[in-house]
Amino acid sequence: MTRITKIKIVPLTVPYIAPISISLGTISEARNVIVRLYTDSGVEGVGEASPFVFEYSNETQESIVEFLNQIVPELLHMDPFDVEKIHETMDRTAGSTCAKSAVDVALYDLMGKILGVPVYQLIGGKVREYIPLWYAVSWDRGVDSMAQEAERWVSMGFKGIMVKIGNGIEEDEKALRLVRSRVGGDVPIIADPNQAYSTTEAVELTERTAAYINALEGPVQGSNIAGLKSVKDLHLVPVIADESLFSSPDAVTLIREQAVDMFLIKLLKVGGFYKAREIFSVARAAGIRCCAASMTSLGIGHLANLHFATAFPLFEGFGFGFENLFQIFGTEQGIRQRDVCVTPPLQDGHFRVPGGPGLGCTLIESQIKRYALEEILHE
Repeated sequence: MTRITKIKIVPLTVPYIAPISISLGTISEARNVIVRLYTDSGVEGVGEASPFVFEYSNETQESIVEFLNQIVPELLHMDPFDVEKIHETMDRTAGSTCAKSAVDVALYDLMGKILGVPVYQLIGGKVREYIPLWYAVSWDRGVDSMAQEAERWVSMGFKGIMVKIGNGIEEDEKALRLVRSRVGGDVPIIADPNQAYSTTEAVELTERTAAYINALEGPVQGSNIAGLKSVKDLHLVPVIADESLFSSPDAVTLIREQAVDMFLIKLLKVGGFYKAREIFSVARAAGIRCCAASMTSLGIGHLANLHFATAFPLFEGFGFGFENLFQIFGTEQGIRQRDVCVTPPLQDGHFRVPGGPGLGCTLIESQIKRYALEEILHE
């Protein structure tokens, strides 16, 4: 029987090449955490926690490290295939879904390597060969620059655009109108205020911008389920839940209240593959469409998202790809210069399904060493 015999926790801080601005603030560095699981047979599995900003995930690099230091001693000597039991152990502490996702992804990477199969074969198999992407445009360089950036990425083959808004209704309307004029009428546009507005403001925003967008994500505080429903009940554009969706109980609440039209499942936010499958199953049973998006991962989480999008029949109408923040980690050609593992090349707005056992992740140890703040060993 395979056992986990050693666990490393590696917090890293990676400066962005350029900052990203959303309604929650401007972020200039990734403060992520890598989890490395080792077995008695010498096989390693890796996972990544990407908390982004506290106002979004309610977690920080420090809180993730603290949680992992508390929980991983209980995981030592457990069988990595006992995923239910491991999640049950982690869930004795509520929340900390970003931290739990790092452990979960490492487990699936480990299981795939032991069995000699890609992770997507462990979570449902392959439903697509290529993963079309949409691109997230931040507001940090002004409305004209946002429109130019959107047009550029669409010309490079991206299938949709997410526009980060929340800068005031007047400015948001101007930005969305200009982006729409530059990308044309056939490119899906998702507007994302990142919880910037009250219910009344969100209703006004929707009424003024519905002609330019195909969906609206998270217009009010994540806890404001009634506000989401007020926007949905306008029947002007589909409403997507992100900050309101951290777990399958959250999914049940959103469905019961008929608050949204779609779920945005972020693997590294909800607790990893195991919990994402739970959410997807609840959504499918209720007829709720799902799409996927990344966090600001350093390659490991990026690969995990690709496996998730490979295995699940996500809604293609708005693009089931990722918030592609290449401008903060690499060049416009998508060469992610600051990743800690090798990732697939971007080709005409698509990623190809990863190959190899597990995540198919080849770590770049020099990058980990370069950005690591410390390495905490449990054995």
